[in-house]
Amino acid sequence: MNETLRKFIETRDRRIAKTGKCTHITTLMEHFDTLIKHGQVIVGGRTSCGQGNMDPTWRVFSAWIQVVDKAKSLGYGIKITPITHKNSSPTRNGGFWDENEYTIDSLNSGA
Repeated sequence: MNETLRKFIETRDRRIAKTGKCTHITTLMEHFDTLIKHGQVIVGGRTSCGQGNMDPTWRVFSAWIQVVDKAKSLGYGIKITPITHKNSSPTRNGGFWDENEYTIDSLNSGA
C-alpha cells in the first residue's frame, strides 16, 4: 500500500476511534484491505440517528469516501456503484441507509 494512503487511513481511523461510538464497526483500514484482497467491498451508513445525532456508521461512511477520493488521487482505479434499496422509508432508528459497492479496476490500480 502507498505510504501516504496508509497514513491518511490511519489518521481517519484514529479520529473515528476518539468518538468512542464506533468500536463495533469495521475500520477504514479493514475496508481498504478487503477492497485490495477481494477486489470489492460494500460500505454504507445511516444518514442520521434522530434528534440531530450523527450515526456512527455515517461517520465511518463519510471518512471512507475521503479514503476512496485520496486513493483515486494517488492512482488507484476504483469504481463506485451505488446500491439502491427498495424501501424508501427510514430505518427503524430513523435515517436512511446509503451504501455503495467499491470495485478495484485492476488495469489502473496504483500502489
